[in-house]
Amino acid sequence: MVAAVILAAGSSTRMGEPKLLLPLGGESLVRRVAREAAASRASTTVVVTGANRIAVERELAGLPVTLVHNSDYSLGMSTSLQAGLAALPPDIGAAAVLLADQPLVTRGVVNALIASFEDSGAPIVRPRYKGEAGHPIVWRRDLFSELMSQKGDKGGRDMLRHRAAEIVWVDLPHAEIAQDVDTAAEYELLRAAVEQRPPEFSHHHEKSHGEPRFCPACGAALERCTVEGKRRPVCTACGSVFWQDPKVAVAALIPWGENGSVLLGRRAIDPGKGRWSFPSGYVDRGEDVQQAARREVLEETGLHVDIGGLVGVYSAAGHPVVLIVYMARHVGGAACPGPEVSELAGFTLERLPDMAFQHDEKIIREWLAIQRRGAARQ
Repeated sequence: MVAAVILAAGSSTRMGEPKLLLPLGGESLVRRVAREAAASRASTTVVVTGANRIAVERELAGLPVTLVHNSDYSLGMSTSLQAGLAALPPDIGAAAVLLADQPLVTRGVVNALIASFEDSGAPIVRPRYKGEAGHPIVWRRDLFSELMSQKGDKGGRDMLRHRAAEIVWVDLPHAEIAQDVDTAAEYELLRAAVEQRPPEFSHHHEKSHGEPRFCPACGAALERCTVEGKRRPVCTACGSVFWQDPKVAVAALIPWGENGSVLLGRRAIDPGKGRWSFPSGYVDRGEDVQQAARREVLEETGLHVDIGGLVGVYSAAGHPVVLIVYMARHVGGAACPGPEVSELAGFTLERLPDMAFQHDEKIIREWLAIQRRGAARQ
């Protein structure tokens, strides 16, 4: 079995702010990498934290990952690599090591490397992007002890040089996958490139689940072809069809204050940046829907809630998101805006602010109608 180890401990000295928390396509850099690794064929995913530990751990809430803290992160990348490898179960045969500041690495890339390792049994498997060596790198378990002896900020750099003849290469066509983020200029270029992609998946309460570009089976590029009467992404190498299932999102309406107000947050990211909406987000694979609603509320507001009755289920023709909206009740915690929300406030239904999404006001009106019907029955 092959595990994924994500190095997310750096202090972002060149950036001047915690770069792993920066938004890209609707979610932070570190969450993008962890989500893709967790959805890959890796049997387990370990994320090594260091600087900004609490904020990074909060970004990863709800993902099926194991968190390991490296208190010696200031001594260099090698210490984070060692902490991640030490946390792996004994039945792991290899580790795919990912860098959390390379947010365009997909599950397809990880899967292609794992498949190559399984086929070859090589001690090191590494990708080349249009001829340029890159990450992630798969290391066979018998090399772990040598990796554990590395010092400073080199990681496995010296080993890659000394063992160059032992590397099996996986050639991938898109060089931009290897792009990392070290400076503000690099981040702005990457964000501009991501935001210019076709907005097919951008819709109500969607956190920009971008157009798939690489095959989840082999990592090759996808192209749109007509399959069963509809244009679908098809792998240019193995011919696999990427079937695009609906994306499920949840939202919670939380009464706030004594005057019939509802709690809203001003969005700090696109879509809807600067406008207001209620706590919402995607349901992770294998996650209970109501659990997802509680998690999203906690991530965006700092509040613990009980989930009550259903307000409604919303979808629109031609769009991939199915939104499930619940009523919720505050049972603990103090209101504190999360990374995707700049402020929180209660608003009466008669004086709603500029709402972020086209269905928000309709959902609140339907919630109000449910409350009125309940009051009438009492």
